Amino acid sequence: MAFGVTDEVFSVLSFKPGPLSPKFVIILESAAYSAWVGGTVAGYVLGGFLPEILTKSMGVALYALLLAILLPEIKQSLKALILAVASGALNTLLIKLDLLPNGWNIIACIFAVALAGSFFIPGEEEAYE
Repeated sequence: MAFGVTDEVFSVLSFKPGPLSPKFVIILESAAYSAWVGGTVAGYVLGGFLPEILTKSMGVALYALLLAILLPEIKQSLKALILAVASGALNTLLIKLDLLPNGWNIIACIFAVALAGSFFIPGEEEAYE
């Protein structure tokens, strides 16, 4: 079952109330894997026919996907909102300072914000609307 754990599968499983049955997890992972393979094949086949402007804009799709995973947690957790804003602010600062080689800013942000998030006391966060 570990083979099928992706960001999307983890997100769906983490929001499902109650215990998880192996059947549910395997069906979810199979659906996610099939969608990934199908999307890869479709992208390969259709990629040659799409206009260049559309293919270039697909780079934003990954960020939209990750944002869709993050938004439900941000809606329920002030901690998640603070960490997401802090990550964006830190990334912007590191880009402006130009201290790290390309690609390392995001790694530094992930590490710093994950470390900061680990210091929040569990159970002390408040839900807000």
